[in-house]
Amino acid sequence: MGFMDKVKGYFGKATEVAGDAAEKAKDVAADAAEKAKDVAGDAAEKAKEAAGKAKDVAGDVADKAKDVVEDVKDKVDGDDDAASDAADAASDAADAVSDTADAVADKAADAASAATDAVDDATNN
Repeated sequence: MGFMDKVKGYFGKATEVAGDAAEKAKDVAADAAEKAKDVAGDAAEKAKEAAGKAKDVAGDVADKAKDVVEDVKDKVDGDDDAASDAADAASDAADAVSDTADAVADKAADAASAATDAVDDATNN
């Protein structure tokens, strides 16, 4: 009977140690998941800010291009068609720059959102 009690005691200790180890692993995994969420959230926020800044710069470039075209148009004497064509081309270019900036901002926001979703999915499974 003494031998069986010792064996039961060993198994009881092993079960207790395994349970403690599993609990510790669970805590460490939860901490790591929380940190990953924070990092993904920060990255998403920075990507959105960078996209917004790029969009602002593109808008400034477009505005400046339109101003330059207006100056050229004012300085061109007698060739309104050429000035008008230049103004249209500059306006089209400015619109293209603005559209590209919008697309970049959208892609950055989508990528940031996807990163956050991936971390959420990984930590919830």
